Amino acid sequence: HLAKTILPTLILCYVIPGIGMYWPTSPISNLQAWNFAWQPFPIYLAIVHRIFRSFIPDTEKQDRINNYKSDLFHLRLIYITVALFSSTAWIYTVFNSPTPLFQVFFSGITNRDVQFKTVEEGMRMFLKYDEMFCFGSAAIWVLLCFWDLKREGRVTAGWAKILGFYAAVTLALGPGTGLICMWGWREDVLARPGLVG
Repeated sequence: HLAKTILPTLILCYVIPGIGMYWPTSPISNLQAWNFAWQPFPIYLAIVHRIFRSFIPDTEKQDRINNYKSDLFHLRLIYITVALFSSTAWIYTVFNSPTPLFQVFFSGITNRDVQFKTVEEGMRMFLKYDEMFCFGSAAIWVLLCFWDLKREGRVTAGWAKILGFYAAVTLALGPGTGLICMWGWREDVLARPGLVG
């Protein structure tokens, strides 16, 4: 009942307000209102998820094996849906951005003597660091998860395969999709007994 209600909760509490924040034809006041409503999403996401899951019976104790397979189906549906959203946004940005993405993320990031003339320039640099820390911490987290799996003998794939797959998906479909694919791979490994390549 937990896995079955994650996707509708995410769509209602995260995706719809997210679309509202960026709808191109909305006046600025509407965009700001949606942004204000979106900010505490972790709080009302937890509340709405609890409400949604109360409508579905908890059958976990009755049949653990079949429920786990059912959970995997719902988790994979979530991964595919979120990966589609993430990769669509990444590909759209890559092909429509007037500035190369390398410049968007890395230009001027190592310059310690930079002087900001406007608040926008400072905010732009802050967002670059924010994205770098976000992507960097996610990459470290993924590598730690796979290090654990390899240490426990659950994954036989070498580090070249793991890093190559992660890098390829991240570059082609974006860091969000890369993270989702790695997490899905991890879930599949944990769902199967024995070694998985």
